[in-house]
Amino acid sequence: MGDPARRSGELWQPASFDRDGTDRDGYPDDGDGLAGGGGRRPALDLTTGRGDLVAGLACLLAMIVAGPLLGLLWAATAPRLDVRAVLAGSEAAFNAQGGVDAYFGLIFLVGGIIGGLLALWRGRDASWPVPVGLAVGGFGGSLLAGLVGHALRTDGARRHLPPGAGPYVISLVDFKLRAHGLYVVMPTAAVTVLAIGLWLTTHARPREPDLGPADQRPHPD
Repeated sequence: MGDPARRSGELWQPASFDRDGTDRDGYPDDGDGLAGGGGRRPALDLTTGRGDLVAGLACLLAMIVAGPLLGLLWAATAPRLDVRAVLAGSEAAFNAQGGVDAYFGLIFLVGGIIGGLLALWRGRDASWPVPVGLAVGGFGGSLLAGLVGHALRTDGARRHLPPGAGPYVISLVDFKLRAHGLYVVMPTAAVTVLAIGLWLTTHARPREPDLGPADQRPHPD
């Protein structure tokens, strides 16, 4: 059987390669002298450096800060509810609520696209912390934007309600995002734009032709 330690050490001994650059099992020489492609990089590399973590943290903070600013824009531009129409039982209140959600989705879709482009521009060479920062920061920023818009617009609408208004009427005039799925619009758009940009810049480049081993390449006259 032999010594197990010795046998395990033999597995990592430098291999002999033929003239065509392959070992006895047919694997190409990858430059580390190990047989069987032992020096190849793993398909999924989760290791990261300090620069990657800083880039991911910058994306996280940028998206969180952008959220309340976009929330201010949402509160300033979204349709305003006619309280008198609500008290009169008009269906215009429901149309205004749909417009509030639509404005949120559109504003944060544009914000996510801009965030993904900026991350592609500044963090192209960083690894997984960048998309994670975009996703987590984008979702957190969207939640903060919902709180900002609610605080700015709800109190003003409630002032026009008569004393003793019922809870149903109060819920109708509340300025808030009712389609909660729109909170993921900005992070989804940012990560998607980053992924598409990285794919285009990586796979759209023309590949150099494989000339084969050095001893089989054509020599100039």
